[in-house]
Amino acid sequence: MKLTRGSETYTENIVVGLDPRAKYTLEDRKAQFDASMRVYNLLGDMSYDVDNIGAVHEALLARMSKLDASDPLRKTLSETADKAETIRKKIVATKTGGAITGELRLREYAIELYDTLTNYEGRPGDYQVARIDSLKRELDDVVKQFDDFLAKDVTPLNQALARKKLDPVRALPRAVRSAYQFRKETGASLSSLLREGRAMKEGNELTWTQVVMAANAPVMTKAALVEGRTDVGVLPTGQVVGVLESLPAVADIVRAVMTEADEVLRGWSA
Repeated sequence: MKLTRGSETYTENIVVGLDPRAKYTLEDRKAQFDASMRVYNLLGDMSYDVDNIGAVHEALLARMSKLDASDPLRKTLSETADKAETIRKKIVATKTGGAITGELRLREYAIELYDTLTNYEGRPGDYQVARIDSLKRELDDVVKQFDDFLAKDVTPLNQALARKKLDPVRALPRAVRSAYQFRKETGASLSSLLREGRAMKEGNELTWTQVVMAANAPVMTKAALVEGRTDVGVLPTGQVVGVLESLPAVADIVRAVMTEADEVLRGWSA
């Protein structure tokens, strides 16, 4: 670090690193961050799956409400809605108070694990990493059960609903997952995202597929720039890349900036 005051210049070297009192290494810190992000992303998946199953549950009840009380299809819709709710309860506590009531499901266990990981900056234990894998497998099992439920229970119901001239019950597209993640990051409401998506579609004459791709862009950019996952994210570039004539090293850029700043400060003191 260099400080110039008038004709006097003070220079001091500063080493940026771990707190010397820390009992962990940079590798330990990276392992902790990676494990925390895995649980963070897992919680995002759980939120999407809970909303998805919940949407199907509500749609089944909505179709049921449009039928006469004597219609036998009402009972089938009610029973199918109960099956959807049973699947949802495998992911999240549904009693008022959640984990406080002692009702622990996958999401509550994941939250506990996330709190444990983020409250200690050292390397996570092997059992914690194994627990992440275990929770992921359990969630995958629930998602598979829900997919089977859609195929075996909901699809035949949609045929019956069509004969009643009622709209079919559909799950949310998997591409909507990124919209849910973006909503979580920004705090935007789902209705506002839908309004912006419709305006984008109509104002730019885009297809819904193109709108979904555009909606994924912020999430994919975050994955690459913030999380360092360049294999699944994107690194945005602008028109400026067309006028680049050289690729100097960072050290050269820093030296050039410091030299220019030093010349400016000397000019002010002259």
